Amino acid sequence: MAVVWAKELSKYGIRVNSIAPGFINTEMVAGVPDNVKEKLSKMVPVGRIGEPDEVAQAAEFIFMNDYYSGRCVDLDGAQRM
Repeated sequence: MAVVWAKELSKYGIRVNSIAPGFINTEMVAGVPDNVKEKLSKMVPVGRIGEPDEVAQAAEFIFMNDYYSGRCVDLDGAQRM
C-alpha cells in the first residue's frame, strides 16, 4: 500500500512509508502473562520482544531520509508473521 500512495503523492512532495512492528513491549503487552511473553520471545529469531524505542528509531530513520519512500519497515526481529 505504501508504494501505491508514494507513487501517487510524490508529485506533491509527499513521501509515504509504514512500519510493521512485531511483538513490541508496550502497555498493551504488560497484561500478557510472563510465561506467554517468554514463549513468544522464543519464536522471534533475535530471541526477544522489541522495545518501543526501537520503533521510534525506525520512525526517525524514515523522517531523516528524504529519499526513502514507498517502503514498509518490517520491525519484527526476523519473525515475519
